[in-house]
Amino acid sequence: MAVFLLVLSTTLICAGGYIINDYFDVDIDNINKPGKQIIGKAIAPQTAFYGYLLLTGLGLGLGIYLSLAIDYWKLITVFVVVIFLLYFYSATFKKTAVIGNLIVAVLAAMSVIIIMLFEPALYQLARPGDYYIAGICIDYITGISFFAFALTMVREIVKDIQDVEGDRRHQAKTLPIKFGVKTAKAIAIGFVLITMAALGYIYLDVLQIFGSLYLIYIGILIVFLAVIAVRLFTSATKNEYGMVSTLLKAAMFLGLGLMPFYYLLEF
Repeated sequence: MAVFLLVLSTTLICAGGYIINDYFDVDIDNINKPGKQIIGKAIAPQTAFYGYLLLTGLGLGLGIYLSLAIDYWKLITVFVVVIFLLYFYSATFKKTAVIGNLIVAVLAAMSVIIIMLFEPALYQLARPGDYYIAGICIDYITGISFFAFALTMVREIVKDIQDVEGDRRHQAKTLPIKFGVKTAKAIAIGFVLITMAALGYIYLDVLQIFGSLYLIYIGILIVFLAVIAVRLFTSATKNEYGMVSTLLKAAMFLGLGLMPFYYLLEF
């Protein structure tokens, strides 16, 4: 039940974050994605803002309940900080080079790390033998959180490249506008390559105890990321960058699949 409530809380806060992001982007979305725009067309901005307050409030309420339930009220600050960053990212930082991308990437990593924070067994250790198992779990979760961070960073850069036209008209200073599309692509590809190397580390240093099944799964992920890197390098149009963004979503889904796969093999 606790895990379900944690996922629900995180989902509600993220949903609120998407709403407030589109709320502040009504004018830009009218240029970048007029056919997909909802807020400002199907839904009035004021109604969307009330929806943001409702979802965020419910998510925060669940976060407070869970923090008190495990008798660690300081974790409430995690939810407050996440909500704060989501709001000010949408309102201000999104239009700033690198900073906006980093905020979203850090929040993606936090969605994984928060599982560790709400598992007292990982840091309230009673026996010496617990430290070994806890160490493996922490390394594993840290590796997956880095995966989420790096690929989210790549996807945010790709989205900025896609949205150059609308962002430039609204004086946004995103990475491709400030430093050029070629530089932005090089940075994104660099993060993909680093992620591929990190996947190799996860297998060799943490997951070798599970043998060939994990090696095959991670091998598929590495090949998939290599395809993404090549597609990103050769992309030149908005539609081609859109395809890369879709492939990145699939890669993130596959990467996060390592978590249930881990528990399946462990138990």
